Amino acid sequence: MTHEVSVRESAHRLHELFPELDPLIFEAFLTTGRTWNVLTALGAKHYAVLGLTGHQLSTLRFLLLAEGNRLTIGDIAAGLATSSTNVTKLVNRMERSGFVERITDKQDRRITWVELTPIGRDRYIATMPSSQLDREAFGVLSGDEQRVLIDLLARVRQKTLDLLAAQGTPVSIPADE
Repeated sequence: MTHEVSVRESAHRLHELFPELDPLIFEAFLTTGRTWNVLTALGAKHYAVLGLTGHQLSTLRFLLLAEGNRLTIGDIAAGLATSSTNVTKLVNRMERSGFVERITDKQDRRITWVELTPIGRDRYIATMPSSQLDREAFGVLSGDEQRVLIDLLARVRQKTLDLLAAQGTPVSIPADE
């Protein structure tokens, strides 16, 4: 396994200063953060070339996978773990770009749907080459290793959510993010 020497050295130096600090936990924490940063940068550069932000890309995916390719502002807000106000601003920008359109429900005029347009669908499909980047990045792991990684990260995430909840700090995370 490849380890960044600087991370390991930092962990051991901190352990010398603070013996109660487990250097392996610190190394795992820092390595996870560094990995997330480079994975995010990898995708963000590609999406920016296509004129998309991460939230726009997630919204397009939510809509593509939703029944009838439509959701309400509240549904999108729940998926993005943000407020309806923020999603309204996001949808306004996406509507101006032609990625989505608002449709009033025929049975209940109080409901407004955000619906994926053909332009939005095409723009999402154009992001698919980034999946090749993902495959290359994660291709260093076998399928079994990828499943183990997913399980390990899910366990750490769940424990962290439990700890936050015990502190009275509920955190909303997207269901499929």
